[in-house]
Amino acid sequence: MWRTCSKATNLDSEKVKSVSLIEGEDWWEAAREGKLDVVRAFVEAGRDVDSKNEDGRTALFLAARFNRFEIVKVLAQAGADVDLVDNGGWFPLLLASYSGHLEVCKYLVEDGKSASINKAENNGWTPLKCATDNNRAATIAYLQSKGAK
Repeated sequence: MWRTCSKATNLDSEKVKSVSLIEGEDWWEAAREGKLDVVRAFVEAGRDVDSKNEDGRTALFLAARFNRFEIVKVLAQAGADVDLVDNGGWFPLLLASYSGHLEVCKYLVEDGKSASINKAENNGWTPLKCATDNNRAATIAYLQSKGAK
């Protein structure tokens, strides 16, 4: 189960367009559930986009895992580190590849984000291996076209 913490509290109200939009919301849950307006409000309020939950997951990690493409874009454009790892060594591109989220994979690798395409997690799993083991044909073809090994 996804652990969460850090409800929205004590944010600089001058930076928030609509405090009511994020008040009581959970940062990581908003990213996971695709609450684009809430994520944008957090970013505008100055939320650290690379903050991690108890499992070491960032909002970008969760957005990539659950195919929340628009949230991936917002977080990456706000400066989120596309190569941060969680406590198990997993990272956004690995999860997007595992799940076959091709659009997310392309965005993380291209568009100036430069995710490490041959990076491996703690047990040696790379994005290509994850895509291959899960029969993600389009993702496999894309990763190979970008030089994945």
